[in-house]
Amino acid sequence: AGKLYYWTGTTWSLADADVAAAASSLLAIAIANTSGKGMLLQGWVKAASGLANGQLYMSPTAGEVTATQPSTSGQYVRVIGHGMNDVSFRFNPSNDFYEVE
Repeated sequence: AGKLYYWTGTTWSLADADVAAAASSLLAIAIANTSGKGMLLQGWVKAASGLANGQLYMSPTAGEVTATQPSTSGQYVRVIGHGMNDVSFRFNPSNDFYEVE
């Protein structure tokens, strides 16, 4: 699978927990290495490795998914899915988010 993106209103941009627009926008996972090959809005994703069982979040690293909840002031916390094992997860982004104070 590819990277995590958000819809800017005109194009797909890499999602980042440091960007307010990414927290409140439509999220998708690139089906291939770029957004130009198609986007997954909801469903099962097979990742390279390194995921964990449990909730997954938009990462402070652009385009990445993490099992670690963002905790630095100014970052945004948004659950994007649920890990089933170290290589697959259910992509089902929550509409809820908050900014870490």
